Amino acid sequence: MIAPFIDTTIDAVHIALRDGGLTASDIDEIVLVGGSTRTPLVRNRLEDDLNMVPRSEVDPDLCVAAGAAMQAAILAGEEVDAVLVDITPYTFGTSSLGEVDGIPSDNMFVPLIKKNSPIPVSCSDVFFTVYPGQECVSVKVFQGENQDATKNIEIGEFLVSGLSAEEEENEIIISFNLDVNGLLSVEATEKKTGLAKSITINNAISRFENDELSSAREKIVELFGDDKDATGGENKGDLNLEQQNQPLIDKARAMLDKVDDDDRQDMVKLLEEISDARVVGDSTREQEAASELAEIIFYLEN
Repeated sequence: MIAPFIDTTIDAVHIALRDGGLTASDIDEIVLVGGSTRTPLVRNRLEDDLNMVPRSEVDPDLCVAAGAAMQAAILAGEEVDAVLVDITPYTFGTSSLGEVDGIPSDNMFVPLIKKNSPIPVSCSDVFFTVYPGQECVSVKVFQGENQDATKNIEIGEFLVSGLSAEEEENEIIISFNLDVNGLLSVEATEKKTGLAKSITINNAISRFENDELSSAREKIVELFGDDKDATGGENKGDLNLEQQNQPLIDKARAMLDKVDDDDRQDMVKLLEEISDARVVGDSTREQEAASELAEIIFYLEN
């Protein structure tokens, strides 16, 4: 049952080696970290694949706990004789006109924050409008490594409208900012006027890939049966909750361009929270986020 996950682990090992410019023969020791490495199959597969016996002197649970304790001490301002660096496991970027495999395309992936970058990290790049007088641009945010943006995972999109009608190319600066909590902020700014629009994506570094999510759902149905009521319909409670919250969501989206930056960031974060909760079927989490969103809207309207 866990064989596919072990295969993914082995693939990740080889990706890490490749990114580091190493081969299996360059490895001095294999140290297992995390309770899952107690599983015999993990040890056996690593030994077979890398032709080296993993070390077992380090308690895999204690190692994780010690690292977490050191990170907590650093955040609390303690002096710690260790350097712990968070990195992003994914590349984040946008799309632009360019060439994909030597063929002209309007979906060329442009990485801004590259995989394995220490976080927090901020990166910017300059883009240009396509034709004279262009008054709006669509900014799409992707996670992935493929030079064809459509083959990566789209995790956000927003429209920048009201650009000055320039006769020549208009410069648009796009900035990505990823913090240690996985909060990805993307902003597009017209250089000439300072006009800016942004989007905030919550929990960007731990999102499910689309195929992984579909596969997970299929496995849940296979193990526990479909979540249907006695009449064969969908779970009515969740459906009613979505219907109940939709007017609130629509109102919040309509208000985003009319509120200040702090309130907009809070509202976008809660909208993302509701969306994520629906994806995983967590009605409690959705209702909590919806309640917080309703309080913000009530405050703004009164």
